[in-house]
Amino acid sequence: MRVHLEQFLASLQRLRRLELVISNGAEHQLLDAYQWEIFIIKHLPRLLTFNFNFFCSNIDRNVVAQYYRPFWLDKHWYVALDSSHSFLFTVPYFAPSSINHSLAPISPDSTTLPIEHHRVFYDRVTELRFVPGRYKLPYRYNHVKTFILDSPYIHENVLDLSKVQSFIINTSEWSFYMIVTLIKESMPSVNYLTLNCTYPSLRYQYFRNIPLEQIRILSLPQYGKFEGNDPFNWSRIFPSVERLIVTINSKNQIPFLIDQFKNMISGFFYIDPAQIDINRQIQITRQWLKKHTYRLKGENINNFICRINNQYYFSLCLWIGENDEVSENSHQVRDNHWWRQCFPWTLTK
Repeated sequence: MRVHLEQFLASLQRLRRLELVISNGAEHQLLDAYQWEIFIIKHLPRLLTFNFNFFCSNIDRNVVAQYYRPFWLDKHWYVALDSSHSFLFTVPYFAPSSINHSLAPISPDSTTLPIEHHRVFYDRVTELRFVPGRYKLPYRYNHVKTFILDSPYIHENVLDLSKVQSFIINTSEWSFYMIVTLIKESMPSVNYLTLNCTYPSLRYQYFRNIPLEQIRILSLPQYGKFEGNDPFNWSRIFPSVERLIVTINSKNQIPFLIDQFKNMISGFFYIDPAQIDINRQIQITRQWLKKHTYRLKGENINNFICRINNQYYFSLCLWIGENDEVSENSHQVRDNHWWRQCFPWTLTK
């Protein structure tokens, strides 16, 4: 691989910027800093920027030491080795933007980046999955937009909660009151919320003064565990929800939720395959929705379109318009761009 790559690059004598990504089994020769140094001096004398990301199983940590030579440091071409010893990459360009734990992203002895610049490994992270780990980090995650919480605790000063836009909760050890209070007091930018946890017994009187009006997209993957209609009025806590993604176990839950979320313009209702009951298969039609859903009756009778899947696992994609009538045979339904905008989670490449 290296021979063919060098043959190709050798003809690009005037190249100034080079980016290489090998994500499937780079040979160890490609990791050799000294060979790259010789090749660049001889064939790419004008090269100013060199970024690479090489995947190679079981990379020896000693490889990083090769990149401490003046040729690399003087050009500020710094490298790092990930914790799995599988990726060797230049930083900060290829520093990971997603971290799956709360430990330090890169060990200080696994990078040539000067210690005074290690903050970049935290500033680059925009998606953080938080699980129990190191209590005190040398730096803070200041630019996290997607926060996935798998832990019953959030340690102080781990991240800037005010920047989070998507909040995904995968632990049942947080009470609903704690979640709502945290978002209300510390997370003003959150507009997407997933409650992937067991819902407790809820009473609305505890939440009278703290509606979360910034939540526009709400996902309830565990809602299908409720039997019948849930007595708790979720829309009072989330009055501005425009898109709802929810599991169900009964077709009667569909009109109940559509009528409850009065600002909802699109919804995705589905049965969790892990909870499927062949004796309780859901079958609905567009006419059934018109008949049983208050929002879809009367003047708005043609003001929605839907895509119903009754073949394997039931799912319903729904879009509710404003004033203009929407026909299922209109060009909008056939336009993939339009569907991608309304229901991005239902489309595959």
